[in-house]
Amino acid sequence: MLSRLGKQGFRLAQTSPAGFLVRSCFTLFPRLLPLRSVGHSVSAGAYRHPVPSYGSVHFLVVPHRPIRDVFHLAHPENGTVRTDFLCLAERTQEAFGARSSVINCGPRQDVGQVHMHLTDEPLPIDETHSLQYQSWEQAVVSLSGVADVSERLKEGFSLVQNGVGSAVFLS
Repeated sequence: MLSRLGKQGFRLAQTSPAGFLVRSCFTLFPRLLPLRSVGHSVSAGAYRHPVPSYGSVHFLVVPHRPIRDVFHLAHPENGTVRTDFLCLAERTQEAFGARSSVINCGPRQDVGQVHMHLTDEPLPIDETHSLQYQSWEQAVVSLSGVADVSERLKEGFSLVQNGVGSAVFLS
């Protein structure tokens, strides 16, 4: 039953008008969402992905504050939430053996709330269109300084981390 509700809720969350609703639910009613919680912090929650598409381990980490996308997450006013969100992602990754993480942007972001995917499957990286960063914090905050980021956003891109250490910006 929960699995069926999760899949239906996920399809609904992918529609354009649902962005506001999704952000509101994660902010006001996270426990009512048809997601199985695997961890939480003051500002974020970690959940099993309702419709996993890769890996034997697939989780979502989502802030409990309405944050539309990674650009809003990078804003200084969201610094405390961003730090807490990234720390929860790291703890969840370690606890469940996830090796890769990704934040999708633009058309690649299916729902209207910033979130991170965690998986045990290595994700493909296009080295010719990437910028290396030392940490998720640096990758997220540095986005506004990327010269053609608005052009890349139109097509969609992902921030990917495989293994420990480097976050990579993909076009």
